[in-house]
Amino acid sequence: DCCLSSHCIEHQPDLIRHLNQVARILVPTGRYLLIIPDKRYCFDHFIPESSIADFINARGNRVHSAKSVIEHIALTTHNDPVRHWIGDHGVPKFRHDLTTVSSAMSAHDNSGGAYIDVHAWQFTPQSFRSGIEALSNLGLIGLDVEQVYSTPHNTFEFCAILKRRTSAG
Repeated sequence: DCCLSSHCIEHQPDLIRHLNQVARILVPTGRYLLIIPDKRYCFDHFIPESSIADFINARGNRVHSAKSVIEHIALTTHNDPVRHWIGDHGVPKFRHDLTTVSSAMSAHDNSGGAYIDVHAWQFTPQSFRSGIEALSNLGLIGLDVEQVYSTPHNTFEFCAILKRRTSAG
């Protein structure tokens, strides 16, 4: 049995909770199959890669942080992977229009705690692998990395397979 996620994991306010929820519903030999945007080749290009500290800091979040909303609204760029692959990344939106930052702040502040759909996490295949391995080795999630694939040329997504942990801790 497996659970399939396509462009979903980057939207989870609490990555650790999400991964543990998936681990709980998988059968012992189950796999979590993921299709994940590679930040280098999509609109997330100018946003830094997410780190283990970011994942731990977000524990308990039910909605996205002001940081995630601002990054998604003001720091993103075009979403043409072919242009990114040839080195044309454009510029972050706020460079053209500084009001995107204040608009993002207002959107978050006026949300009343409601969910705003943005990317909370930015990954490359390597950063995804190292982040998941760290969470697993710390005993914070019940999944291990089975395989992480490279991003195919001129595309903006990579695939990964996670499996239920076979040992405690």
